[in-house]
Parts: sequence; structure tokens; C-alpha cells
Amino acid sequence: YWEMVLHAMDMHADVATVQGSALGYFRSVMFYSDNRDTLMRLDLGSRIVSAMVRHRNEEMLQFKACAVLWILAEHHPFNCWTLQNLGAVEQLQRAADNFSSNTNLKRACQQTIIWILDY
Repeated sequence: YWEMVLHAMDMHADVATVQGSALGYFRSVMFYSDNRDTLMRLDLGSRIVSAMVRHRNEEMLQFKACAVLWILAEHHPFNCWTLQNLGAVEQLQRAADNFSSNTNLKRACQQTIIWILDY
């Protein structure tokens, strides 16, 4: 099923609602570390960063992307290294700056940046 959702992200990269729905789905299935590792191998990290770039003005999408990146990064040094190389830190910082009035989003982005950079 994951591959179908990833395929939908690829086919509908320009549709923020599809990207956001996919991110919401992945957030719900990634509470187990084996899911995180599998999804990173399936290139979820690059799809998230791409969605953040493409839909930089979509606040809810940025928030969902941050939540998924947090889960991918938490206590996973290899994932953190990969996410750094994909430009996730820069996208999280941009989201925090763009939506600075949303203190929950700003705080979540900053904490996710810390998770990624601490490893």
C-alpha cells in the first residue's frame, strides 16, 4: 500500500491536498521504527522535501511535513544524515520563518531541526 501512496505523491506532485493527505497517512504508519527505515529506503524523505519546496505557501502541508520529518529523524542517525543531505533543515527553517505567527509550527520545525542536526 505504501508504494501506491508514494506513487500518488509522484503523479500528483502539484496538488497540495494529495501531498498533505499522503503525509498525514505516513505520519500515522511511522510509529514503528521498521516502518521508518522502510519508508526512507523507498525515498520518502526526498518526496517530503520536494513537497515542502513545491508547496511552500501551504501552511498545513508544511506542518504535516514537519511532523513526518520529526518521526523519521527521531533517534535515527542515518535518517538524520540523509535528511540533512536532502535539504530538509533548510526547508524546515524556511517554513518556520514563513509561518512565524504559527507558534506550534515554528516550534515543531525548530525541534525537528535540532533532532536532525544532533545526529
